[in-house]
Amino acid sequence: MRFLLDTQTVVLWLKDAGLSPKVRRTLRRPGIELWVSIVTPWEIVLKPQLRRTGLTLDRLWFGVEQLEAELLPIRKEHIVGLAELPSHADHRDPFDRMLVAQALSENLTLVGADTRFQLYHGLKVLW
Repeated sequence: MRFLLDTQTVVLWLKDAGLSPKVRRTLRRPGIELWVSIVTPWEIVLKPQLRRTGLTLDRLWFGVEQLEAELLPIRKEHIVGLAELPSHADHRDPFDRMLVAQALSENLTLVGADTRFQLYHGLKVLW
């Protein structure tokens, strides 16, 4: 199984708090493929509420290595997928929308608690 971790999921994992038991079990299974988008550090740097978590970029990079996750760059097909996503008045967060586009383009299950992810047809979500 292949998973893309939402920014909040990464923060919760690194703080060792707040993840559902189902997510914890799944992310610890042998043989899974974990991805962290390059969007995640970008979002942490730009959003004040995420900066207040105390998560530094050094800690994030170390955490990505600990998780044995791959860093997912933004590719041309992700931008195309983003442009094709339907608009939702109650879900305009550009970081979340890029994560959705990446998950759909790469056939990854998005791991995150945001119930608005369910708005996107075909998106597989784990929480």
